[in-house]
Amino acid sequence: MALLLKILLVPLLIVGVTLGARRWGPRIGGWLNGLPVVAGPVLYFLGIEQGAPFMARAAEATLAGLVAVAAFALVYAWTALRRPLVPGGPEEARGIRRLRRTRPRLYWGPESTSHAGGRR
Repeated sequence: MALLLKILLVPLLIVGVTLGARRWGPRIGGWLNGLPVVAGPVLYFLGIEQGAPFMARAAEATLAGLVAVAAFALVYAWTALRRPLVPGGPEEARGIRRLRRTRPRLYWGPESTSHAGGRR
């Protein structure tokens, strides 16, 4: 029973966050996504299996990791507001031109029946 709970708990929480974001919009979805949806259950099961001292050290390390993620998010947001989007350079421009020129077609059926210009 505990194994089944371990396997299903995090995916069900992620589905709940996804449905909440669809129901209440991106702002509430962002708040729900900020919750420790994965780390919380993992720390819970670590505490049950490994004991309180191990779980305390794991929780401290998780908090340190969250501080790093928050710092990255702040720097990313600050940079995104102050810097324009810069294209990847001449290689990217050549690739986009080549892609537009060739216009690849997507075939959804068997190859022999869906060939453009071929027999049908």
